[in-house]
Amino acid sequence: MGSFGVVVTRAGIRRVGGDPDKTLPEGWDRLDGKTGAPVGIDKGWDYAPGASVADDIKALNGKLPRLPAQIGARLFERNLVQNVGDLNAQFAEFVDEALTTYVQQRVMIIGALKPKWVDAAAKRGVRVESAEIAVADKAVQHTFRGTPHVKVSSTRQRDRLAKVNPLDLDWYKALPGHLRDPRAVLLDPTQKEPVFLLIYDVPGSQAKLVVEVYTYLAKTKDVLNTVQSGRMIHQADILNDIRRGVVVIEGEV
Repeated sequence: MGSFGVVVTRAGIRRVGGDPDKTLPEGWDRLDGKTGAPVGIDKGWDYAPGASVADDIKALNGKLPRLPAQIGARLFERNLVQNVGDLNAQFAEFVDEALTTYVQQRVMIIGALKPKWVDAAAKRGVRVESAEIAVADKAVQHTFRGTPHVKVSSTRQRDRLAKVNPLDLDWYKALPGHLRDPRAVLLDPTQKEPVFLLIYDVPGSQAKLVVEVYTYLAKTKDVLNTVQSGRMIHQADILNDIRRGVVVIEGEV
């Protein structure tokens, strides 16, 4: 991955028990008629069609970060994309707790990168190792810092500064659903760790989410793709991003 922090990423993969050099078998994305999962994935890694979203996300919490990105992306898309109501409700509870208690380094997986985002990143030299998208309680507080929504004080100077153009809290609580359908997806390879920028139309404006590729979480020793922050933006903000090297990989800006 060249200048995009390959040492950190590959070390992170090994920390969570993965193999960064593993190649996918031919036809890996075909579904096995016996297991219902992609070829090469054991039956225990698949999920019953009747299971609830809540049950599926609990199962994926431990498995998704350890799967190659394309396999994880397709499994998540096939199993959970149809109904995210339960997941939205779970995340809303997670957000409420994050805003009213001190940071405990809790993390929730709320979605996954789409297979075509992973492909587009690879074509531009950014190797995405796994597909999950997670949110940490710390990121929730950072996203709403300086607003009345945060009910606990912080000793970190950056979290005392009011967030510029914060997102609507109710919109944010439905993040699992929003991850399915951004208006545009951009890839920013200019950061120390590459990030996906997800752009949404919201009433009267636009919103941007920053999803960092492979964030190392020291307390849990996990390495996950994480929603770092978000805010309301203007069209000019997107154009400025493109001028500094950000590329559009899906949709139009």
